[in-house]
Amino acid sequence: MITLGTAKEMYKLKGYPAELKTDIREILNILDMNYGENREYFKVGGFVGIVGICGDFQKLFSRWHIDFKSEPCEYSLKVGGYIKKLFITNPDFAIVIYAKEELL
Repeated sequence: MITLGTAKEMYKLKGYPAELKTDIREILNILDMNYGENREYFKVGGFVGIVGICGDFQKLFSRWHIDFKSEPCEYSLKVGGYIKKLFITNPDFAIVIYAKEELL
């Protein structure tokens, strides 16, 4: 799984669809603007995760206790061949997960 917390980590998305990169950059810019570029993003503000294999869901569940496959999310949207889900875990922390449709 790839995790990104700030826009300066966009280099991790080499080879991903342009539409997906644009969507992720918008989210990361919002997080950077509101919580700072140098924050510990697993603690403050939140992050973006791109799920590559089913085992990645288990890693996320073990840390945040959210079943990303079945729990209700704030919203879900198709973006660049991926399903995007937003989970707000508290007022100052959000997790946005992107996964290929077949993984969900």
